[in-house]
Amino acid sequence: MSAVTWSDECLVTRALETGGFVMPCVRARRAHAMKNCLSVVGAVIHLVQRDLEGKSLERLQRAREALRRLEQHVGEDLDPCSTVPRSVMTLADVCSKVHERVEEVAVEREVDLVVDCALDAGSIHGHIDDLVDALENLVLNAVRASGPGSLVTLGATGAGDGRARLTVRDRGRGMTPDELARYGEPFVSTFAGGSGIGVVTARHVVERHDGTIEVASTRDAGTIVTILLNATPP
Repeated sequence: MSAVTWSDECLVTRALETGGFVMPCVRARRAHAMKNCLSVVGAVIHLVQRDLEGKSLERLQRAREALRRLEQHVGEDLDPCSTVPRSVMTLADVCSKVHERVEEVAVEREVDLVVDCALDAGSIHGHIDDLVDALENLVLNAVRASGPGSLVTLGATGAGDGRARLTVRDRGRGMTPDELARYGEPFVSTFAGGSGIGVVTARHVVERHDGTIEVASTRDAGTIVTILLNATPP
């Protein structure tokens, strides 16, 4: 299995050039976050149209939550002085929030999304919304790389030395060594219509929380993204 670990150079700190103009990286990150929200809304609407009973109310509530997040992102983008507060949340709750955001996209694509959070995973202190956004990006990528009937796993466990390990694993198309070498570059993606900004954002958020992120992938066998973060034991 091929693997790559990013160097300390932060790609997000430089401006991103596209279409002959310069887009500030923060706007690119917010734009991608809004894109993720809209993808959830689109998936929910599609599902509700063919399933008007049972989980319809729950899915509608998640659509409303996605819209709330979209409004929040737009508000932050319009207010250059806005800041994201720091708080504490268990990794079990973090993973649960990610699952809630992505579940409908997984269902629409007929992908099994499983959360496996160990009791010793502990809690994270930091910008929780940003961390959830980062994991959402990675899990959505895993779902999009997977075919119907495939399994995507979001895991969390204690890693010792006051750290926690989070993993996002899919059994999808995987990447070639050349694709893996460019993984995390802005505007480089293995998906049609992809921007690569989601991975860049995830890396930036993880490193801003003094964490590390590593990816390993094998063509036609899948991809594993591993994140190490400082954590408070349970």
